[in-house]
Amino acid sequence: MDYGDHFTGPSGTVDDKGRSLVFSIAQDRRTERAHYDAGWAHNAGLPIELSMRPDGDLGFRPVEEVARLHDGEPLVDITAPTSVTAANERLANVKGDMLHIKLTLERGSAGTFGLDVLRSPGDEERTRLFYDAPAGQLGVDRTRSGNNSSAEPNLGVHKGPLALANGQLTLDVFVDRSVIEAYANSHKSITTRAYPFRQDALGLRLFGDGSTVKSMTVWKMKSMTG
Repeated sequence: MDYGDHFTGPSGTVDDKGRSLVFSIAQDRRTERAHYDAGWAHNAGLPIELSMRPDGDLGFRPVEEVARLHDGEPLVDITAPTSVTAANERLANVKGDMLHIKLTLERGSAGTFGLDVLRSPGDEERTRLFYDAPAGQLGVDRTRSGNNSSAEPNLGVHKGPLALANGQLTLDVFVDRSVIEAYANSHKSITTRAYPFRQDALGLRLFGDGSTVKSMTVWKMKSMTG
């Protein structure tokens, strides 16, 4: 279901709308000392709605209620095909670690393409959500994520197979402090954690020369607890 290494303890239920829902724990990899100092450990993942795809595989996506977390109007709203360079100009002033990003990229001639989150201005730190087209794989590269308070010295790369839909990748990405949840083509997901050292690791940036941004909307998110 999930190609990250932080999706744990899933449990399911059927709600009063007949939806099959899954809840999980977005477990972290911090040291026990860091847990003690922080006063807490791990997070709840977003509730996921399951569906059956025409190919017989499971599809899943966040429940529609997550839209209630949007804080005001979109920070960026791209609705027409746009180059990666032009889209990055629109994203240059977007900073935050509580963001919801909906994005559709058309591969074009790009080999690898995707989105960097929690990125510092000089690219010293970032967490990279990518699609490797020749390999047909969706992945997350955390080699520059920073590992502040993590027990693991190298957070590494995690990936798995995903077929594109008509050459397009649609990502539904939620950044919630250290938690990053990405849902691709309503089919596969990546749940991961990032602990940047730099306080300016708050940016977004697209990558993949030759690809085209078909649409992209970015919202700031607010706390679900008010």
